Amino acid sequence: MKRVRYTVIAVVALILLAGKSFALDYKDEPYFTAYIAGSDHVGKGESQLTVVVTNNAILREVTYNDYTEYAFISSNTNMLTTAYNVSLSFEGCDGIEVRTPGQYFAAFPAMKPVQLPISIKVKEGIKAGEYTLKLKISYEVIDYVFLDSNYYQPTPSSVTSQIQKEYNDTGTLTKTTVINETVLPKQWFDWIKYKFKKKEQTIELRVVVEEEDVKLEVVGVKAENFVAGGKGKLTVTIRNAGEKTAKDLFVMLTTPSGFTSFSTLTKPPTEVPAQTLQGLLSMLSPMAMGQIQIPQFKIPEEITAVLAKGTYFVGDLPPNSTANVTFVVDISTDEAGYYPFQLKGVYVDEYGEVKQTPNTAFGVWLEEGPEVEVLSTNSSIYAGSKGELEVTLKISMPVEDAKLSISANPPLSAIVSEYYLGDVSGECKALFKLKASRDAEAAVYPAKLKLTYKIGDKEASKEVDIGVAVHERMKFGVEGMGVVPAGEEAIVTVKVKNLGSFEVKDATARITVVDPFSTTDDTAYIGSLKPGEETNVSFKLKADKDATPKLYALNLEVKYKDPSDEWVISEPVKMPVKVVESKGIPKAAIGVIVVAAIAVASYVYRKRKSVEKA
Repeated sequence: MKRVRYTVIAVVALILLAGKSFALDYKDEPYFTAYIAGSDHVGKGESQLTVVVTNNAILREVTYNDYTEYAFISSNTNMLTTAYNVSLSFEGCDGIEVRTPGQYFAAFPAMKPVQLPISIKVKEGIKAGEYTLKLKISYEVIDYVFLDSNYYQPTPSSVTSQIQKEYNDTGTLTKTTVINETVLPKQWFDWIKYKFKKKEQTIELRVVVEEEDVKLEVVGVKAENFVAGGKGKLTVTIRNAGEKTAKDLFVMLTTPSGFTSFSTLTKPPTEVPAQTLQGLLSMLSPMAMGQIQIPQFKIPEEITAVLAKGTYFVGDLPPNSTANVTFVVDISTDEAGYYPFQLKGVYVDEYGEVKQTPNTAFGVWLEEGPEVEVLSTNSSIYAGSKGELEVTLKISMPVEDAKLSISANPPLSAIVSEYYLGDVSGECKALFKLKASRDAEAAVYPAKLKLTYKIGDKEASKEVDIGVAVHERMKFGVEGMGVVPAGEEAIVTVKVKNLGSFEVKDATARITVVDPFSTTDDTAYIGSLKPGEETNVSFKLKADKDATPKLYALNLEVKYKDPSDEWVISEPVKMPVKVVESKGIPKAAIGVIVVAAIAVASYVYRKRKSVEKA
């Protein structure tokens, strides 16, 4: 029985009542039980056990003296069955050492078992038999609760009423009854104070130490290419720490989630004793047992694949002898860390019986996969043209057969999207060719790099985001104005200026001729033109004789090679051309002159003829 006492100050209808005390009786307070889950049989050396600890308190009975007690306790009954400030520690015995440190729980609710994994070491020389480990628990339970509570009684006007109406068979109201509901005090607590009582328990846990004829002990671990997302090789050096020879020993590797093991035997054994095979298959593939001719010593093909996965055939392993077992481990997890592995052996003892060794645990450190860091990007991509993107990146660890690819969305498109790196580590460069559409704005556009590589013989990949700078489209300007008289042909010369940010090479200017113009020479060679430079270009234009004298504009385009040595045609710019009236002799005057010339010539001719006759 447990008694919780209260000191309560209650305010009823604003009248203070002091010094009144209350008591609460309840059953049961927290107490613990514990047991070893699974097998409690261990061998010499290190072993893992799982201890299940439970707070078995059940609130079997509560006696309330008044409403104040009920109002507080009824909504907080779990506090009475919860153990607080719980410390758990394990003690071994002669020959058995518990290596797991103590555990602490701020609160341990009732009927919620907790599993505690513990590691023990059974020393050499200990005799087989039963031994006792001790679990010591110290905790606190609530002893007293002190309350300062206030409450008020509602006035009659605030009392809730219920109206009952009764009707006869004809539907006429015959009776009305008003019932006032019972109004409970409205209560709150100004402060609550708890007093705890310390308690201790000691629970004994039985373990059985077995005499082991064969015990596998891990004396060395070598991991190669053990990298997240890759494929590595794991070589474990084992020792027979038992007293008898393990005949026809198979060693199996048990991996944690995210790992898959394969034997490195290129050709698994084709002949083994039937007893060993039977014991092995009972662990590996129970369904395959029905397909095996046990008296036959040959291993069927369907079992060869089973033996090749996470199983290594050692043969005979005498006491205190060592052997290396090697497995290929496929790693699908991406998280680095220290992962638990286990080895187990299946062998034939001296009496021809198939036996299994206990699991032997060991840990392997898994490294992070290669980190890809983009150090710099250099873009020669301009709107409306193709360009190169040079990426300098750093790979945190050596990788084999690496290649880098790039993917982008409009307005970018990849022309050359892959670059082979080979076997690399540290800084390296990759070069891609991309094209930006004509309407692309000068900006930095997102793209994604994907590094594909091999660790061991497994291909893996990493992705990283980058920005690709697209520069403003090349622009040219035209300065000056051509003048062509109507009906005549003239040489028109203007200046073309590079308004862009890079030098163009092998540039040629070309005009598009429309009415009232015609031409026999519509191109002009420019050559190289640096940013801000200008040069003269000339074209031969003829204006129709009926052309209206005014200012015209012809389109001028420049074809050039950009910094990536790609041919590009610029956006057209306007070249102004003015048609003016012809400045030659008027047509009427020309006629008079022609007639006069003919008359003079005729006169001279006749004059010469007359002289010759004379």
